[in-house]
Amino acid sequence: MNFANTKRILILQPQNNVKSDLENALKNSVYEFCCVHTIELSIEQIVTDTYDLIICKNQLDNKNGFEVYKILKPFLERSGMPFFLCDENFEKEDILIGLEMGIDNFIFSPIDKKALFFKIEKQINKYREINIFKTDGFVNYFYSSNVAMLYVRNDRIELVNESFIRMLENTKEEILQSTFTSLFDFEDNQQNKLNYRKFINGVYDSCLLKNIKSNYYTFLKFDVSLYRGNNGCMSSFFAEFVVVENPEKNFSNIDSQLNQTSKILADNPGSNGNGNASVHLTDREHEILDLSAEGLAIKNIAEHLNLSQRTVAKHRSNIMAKYNSKNIIEAILSFKKESMHF
Repeated sequence: MNFANTKRILILQPQNNVKSDLENALKNSVYEFCCVHTIELSIEQIVTDTYDLIICKNQLDNKNGFEVYKILKPFLERSGMPFFLCDENFEKEDILIGLEMGIDNFIFSPIDKKALFFKIEKQINKYREINIFKTDGFVNYFYSSNVAMLYVRNDRIELVNESFIRMLENTKEEILQSTFTSLFDFEDNQQNKLNYRKFINGVYDSCLLKNIKSNYYTFLKFDVSLYRGNNGCMSSFFAEFVVVENPEKNFSNIDSQLNQTSKILADNPGSNGNGNASVHLTDREHEILDLSAEGLAIKNIAEHLNLSQRTVAKHRSNIMAKYNSKNIIEAILSFKKESMHF
């Protein structure tokens, strides 16, 4: 998704075999649009998808537009989506009441395409000016930055920059199929857990989480800065990552670490370095451990063995668990220590 170019509209209207005037007006325009025909489906779309604007016909599920808006308002406020009401006729008093309620604008039937497009563009531009994450400047910064970044909505990762992909060594497709909370562990530290919950529920507009673990790559830890911006959308936020612990970057020092431990090993035969008996690794785990010891990253190992990166990461987690190691470096050292005595 590219916030700078995408213009998507959700139409709420009763089921009808004939295309509505709104559909006809938006057909072949620069706007993508989707139609739903019940309040329940409207809520589902608002919660699970992203639209620049919602236009509601003044009748849905036997409720008038004002009643529909009151039901949807909590979801609209959480998602930060503007709302237009469309009908053949509105009294002046109705418009004033609607604006006071929070409805952003009114569309009159029959549809005047020029007036419709003017109102849509004005509203979208207004919201994009308010929401820093949708400005051209931010989008350019996001994709060109050397800092690892994500954009998240309803816990779904919607945007990811190249720096983040390189850092986590996943493909873009794998990351975009994940949720924010499936990638990172916020439960490990009570203060981080509390701060994240406060942020998600709108208590904070920005938040710093310290030493966050990756659920898939346990050797990585991050300081994560979360920022909601001023668009009023509680469910969407921008996340910035700084790696604070990545022992994998120290592969070049493995030999020196092994040399430093050789004297200790000579004085403590028959141990794998953790006080454990000999560890049994599967053939695949042996392959992955050997390649890791050669300094290959997860991405390179996956390509070499024709496996997914997530599968390689899972095998490495199993290896670390078997050696009771905090990271792959410790596991490699323990394996080398053990091998010296057999």
